[in-house]
Amino acid sequence: MKVRLFLAGSVATCLVVGHARAGDTTLHVTTNGNGAAVLVQETPTGRVEICKPPCDAKVDPNGEYRFVGAPGGGVRESQAFGLPNGPSVDVDLSTRSQIRYVEGFILLGVGGAAAIAGIVMMVVGNDMNQAMRLVGRYSSVIALALVCAAACSSATPCPPATNGLAEPTIPVAFDAFRAWDHWPYLRLGTRAYLRSTYDRSGGNEAADASHYLRLEPDRAVAVDVRGPGVTYFARANHWHGSPWHYRVDGTDHVVTETDTATPDAPTPDSSFIPADVFAPPLSLTWSTTHGADLLGAPIPFVDSLSIGYERTHYGTGYFIFDTFPVGAQNLSQSLASWSEPAAPQDVLDLVGRAGQDIAPSTPDMTSLSGSVTLAAGSATTIFDATGPAMLRAFTLRVAEAAAAALGAATLRVTWDGRTTPSIEAPVSLFFGTGSLFNRSSREYLVKAFPVSVRFQGGSVTFATYFPMPFFRTAHVEIVSATSVAVDWSARTQPFTDPTNWAGYLHASYVDHGVPTAGVDLTLLDTTQVEGGGDWCGSFVGTSFIFSDRAVLSTLEGDPRFFFDDSQTPQAQGTGTEEWGGGGDYWGGLTTTLPFYGHPVGAADAASSLDAEDQIESEYRFLLADEMPFGKNARIRFEHGAVDDS
Repeated sequence: MKVRLFLAGSVATCLVVGHARAGDTTLHVTTNGNGAAVLVQETPTGRVEICKPPCDAKVDPNGEYRFVGAPGGGVRESQAFGLPNGPSVDVDLSTRSQIRYVEGFILLGVGGAAAIAGIVMMVVGNDMNQAMRLVGRYSSVIALALVCAAACSSATPCPPATNGLAEPTIPVAFDAFRAWDHWPYLRLGTRAYLRSTYDRSGGNEAADASHYLRLEPDRAVAVDVRGPGVTYFARANHWHGSPWHYRVDGTDHVVTETDTATPDAPTPDSSFIPADVFAPPLSLTWSTTHGADLLGAPIPFVDSLSIGYERTHYGTGYFIFDTFPVGAQNLSQSLASWSEPAAPQDVLDLVGRAGQDIAPSTPDMTSLSGSVTLAAGSATTIFDATGPAMLRAFTLRVAEAAAAALGAATLRVTWDGRTTPSIEAPVSLFFGTGSLFNRSSREYLVKAFPVSVRFQGGSVTFATYFPMPFFRTAHVEIVSATSVAVDWSARTQPFTDPTNWAGYLHASYVDHGVPTAGVDLTLLDTTQVEGGGDWCGSFVGTSFIFSDRAVLSTLEGDPRFFFDDSQTPQAQGTGTEEWGGGGDYWGGLTTTLPFYGHPVGAADAASSLDAEDQIESEYRFLLADEMPFGKNARIRFEHGAVDDS
């Protein structure tokens, strides 16, 4: 077995853990870097030096090892690691600069949370009892969109990386959508940022509108960054602020919408200009989202990007963009300055299939199905599966009268025999909704890209298509307070890529109850979940309840995300409903869209039809615009304008 190990200029990254076995293992250690390191074995009486790379050694296959820096070598020691099964293990030891490490070893995870109550979904990697890891707890992480070559899709397998580093390819531009099935793969070298017009004084002046970096003669500049990178998402309140100017590598591109010319007399069914570039359902205007203009077409830039507003009235905006190391070799395509290409039809069709079964049905798939009656007050196994494989589809179907009971139950998924479940969340929130109260009798209560909740023919079907890798076993169970009859189905696909290219889906749940004045709600702190420690991952979405009394003022709170011990937010938005794709509290309406939605909740308590109708929830899923982190993530939201709800 061949294992690649990377040493950063100050941190050594790590190996694999195997199973107990007899007999010596021959270890071949090679190096192509100039950072001096020593392989040592941890023993009850201290460390024993094994060899200095490059070297060969016979070692105990059940031993615990680490690399430490030789004097003057500039390499800090790695975390402890074990060895994979096999009589011979090749370790290719590379060294990287500190900058390369910081920017490079960033894996994927799914994030999510709740203001009142909610779930946090993260995709992070295997732990020390499993397969390959990078730097101790820097395990293989499930990446929400680590894509391969252009035009690859679930029907066209992605080719292996060709960057010479045996790393997964990073999908860029529209590839990030096409390769959605590589969501759980690593994105080494990506940093994501969310910039916005939030009030820098710490308040909520003008509802976080019109706070710009600088004023130029013909525009107010909200974003100004250096490349290379790709902007994946931009949000404005209605048409306000347009025309918008995207200055890409020195070339000015003007984006408007049909209400720009007559801002005081908006018309229904508005659209962007140029329409073929910002086409639905990837880009949507306020008439569909109920309050916001959402631009989802990728805008690549090589050297620089600035985004400006020609008008400043209620110029609220937030923007998500990725940056990459200069000269990165592991991208799915070379970056070129944006030239306003039309949105590809295959990507529009793919996103337009939200709510449908988007998982493959290829011959290598294994289909499982069955019926169970959930035992009241205890855990009921739904199914067990063996790997290495990837769960590609999972559905639960229940009679409509029993939907609320199933929604209140807890879904638990344990990967590879871990000591704690990686998914432990209310069924309803995991599938995108805070309740099952369907006030307008919609067929789809949730019609998102990775999850859906569908009312049809007297039954309700919960479905998810998040790709979920596991390497030995998957155990799925539900804990219900009442007895419920459930039909279920699942499809798995063999996982054949290196196990250190992907990781697990994690969904964590937190209930904050009554918020504390002056204190942000922490929806996820990776140092406090599943044993804590360091994790590589990417924050990829939220599903949460923000009120159980139909009080919407808490939506004034800004999202604030801190990655890798940062003392300032790497991402700060302008409000909670903006995060969920809306504006002006969605105008009191509900909506469900591929990546954002407000599926349940009345406009206010007075107009609610039921106590359940006062439960307000939203979801936001990140695919191309997920936010990687390399050590830890703290996902926080204000509650109310200044934590005062």
